[in-house]
Amino acid sequence: MIPRKILSAVLSAALAAAAVPYNFSAKAADDKLPVNADEYAKLSSVEEAGGFMRNCLQSGKSSTLIRYPRKLWNDDIVDQVVAEALKETSSGFNGDYWRYFYDSMGYKCLYNGDYIYLDMDLTLYSSHEHDIELIKRCNYLKSKINSEIINLKNTTPTADIDFEKIKIIYNYIKDNVKLYKSPTTVYDPLYDTLYDTAYAAAVKGTATPKGIAQLFYVFAKEEGFDCRIIKGGLNENSGGYVNNYWNIVGINGKYYYVDAALDMMIGTNSTYYFLNGEGDIDNIYKDVQHYYSSFNNFCSEALKVNYLSKEFKAAYPISDTRYPAVAFDYGDVNSNNKIDAVDASSILIYYAATSAGKTVSFSDTQRLSADVNRNGKIDAVDASLVLSYYAASSVKNVGTITEYLSSRK
Repeated sequence: MIPRKILSAVLSAALAAAAVPYNFSAKAADDKLPVNADEYAKLSSVEEAGGFMRNCLQSGKSSTLIRYPRKLWNDDIVDQVVAEALKETSSGFNGDYWRYFYDSMGYKCLYNGDYIYLDMDLTLYSSHEHDIELIKRCNYLKSKINSEIINLKNTTPTADIDFEKIKIIYNYIKDNVKLYKSPTTVYDPLYDTLYDTAYAAAVKGTATPKGIAQLFYVFAKEEGFDCRIIKGGLNENSGGYVNNYWNIVGINGKYYYVDAALDMMIGTNSTYYFLNGEGDIDNIYKDVQHYYSSFNNFCSEALKVNYLSKEFKAAYPISDTRYPAVAFDYGDVNSNNKIDAVDASSILIYYAATSAGKTVSFSDTQRLSADVNRNGKIDAVDASLVLSYYAASSVKNVGTITEYLSSRK
């Protein structure tokens, strides 16, 4: 299915594909005044123009008509206006909600007298009607969160409310959305970009990692959490890679990674990639590593997001470690701050039971802790490593189990 087109009739394919704005300062003669010139908003700053464009998008208007003073015009104005329109706000329906979810932008500039008449249009993946349906899902989830939090406060007054809210959002997405298909770099002529949207995730119940990340972004922002969408992919040690999108979300002054799509790829109700820190997101499975990709959909430096820049890191300080409520230590399966024969025994019991097709009530953090060599399997090898560490650490200080195992290589 070809994505829904909302380019207005005034935009030609040539204009939509143009890479360099026209140099109006060198233009000799005026263009003909637009027939609908009175519909162009008279604005005189990038901030005003960007805010106006944002309001147009919010109200479902695909076209933004701006009359801009010629004396203030420069060849970067269009990019600057779009960057201003797509900047982050407190709303889940601004910022990254648009930044990653439009195919292209076309614009047309006319010079007449003292003004530039700028007509800008976006080709979006989803429609204003889809946004309305998505808002309904947001309201439903808000009601669900409020109900569960009220009950939690009554039963557990000391509960970490922000953590519980994020957990409800994450589990709701994992329980109600299916991964469209494994992301691929192979061109699919039947691919529908609607599956790249939060609408598809929330309403259709199926979406790509891109749509899943957008849905988490919407839900988290609408619940009052600061959140961003991260564009990149997954590298595998075997040499393969897949495209991926994930999120960062702010809790108690720090930001944490959330990768619901990757947890869906793993299956088994995994929440391994829930609220990870910088130092451990890629320590869960040593064969799977995240990588970043600067986003640039309009050939403009103004629209790129450099996730590794000092500015981005200062604005969104990522925690070094997982959120305390989901933290764990490798080998300490029973979370008693000791690694000993009891932990090794628990690992062997788990391995024996699962090998026989039985279910063992290990939590996600217990499964992560038990996979000592981080190969995605829990077996006798992990138990043996725990026993080896226990024996060595009983005699002298050998550091953490990770340090000990690294020293043996």
